[in-house]
Amino acid sequence: MRDDNSLLTDNYSKLRDAFIAPWQHANWRETYQGTDIGEDFMSRFACYELFGHDGHFQTDKMRGFLVYSDADLYYPWHHHPAEELYFIIAGEATFATEGNEPKLLKAGDTVFHEKKPTP
Repeated sequence: MRDDNSLLTDNYSKLRDAFIAPWQHANWRETYQGTDIGEDFMSRFACYELFGHDGHFQTDKMRGFLVYSDADLYYPWHHHPAEELYFIIAGEATFATEGNEPKLLKAGDTVFHEKKPTP
């Protein structure tokens, strides 16, 4: 992440740098360890919890993660029981939600994933 030139951005460079600075102290999660997601994915995806019950800032009200992925990494379709708001700091990402066309997001864009209703 520190050396990824695709993260260069003029618009959010201070925010990007603030998230990258503590990389060696971050509590990086091995979110998909032990699954069949594959080594390629595991070597190109990383995240740490900034605030939440396992975060650097402790709270049980909400959770916030920094997520990093290499360019062109395919993140398989999945859902979480909670609402999610994604904010692109640098680079770009294609997001898909059920029933909608995929959307290309660039630095400064956001996407909101609604809570999936329980059956």
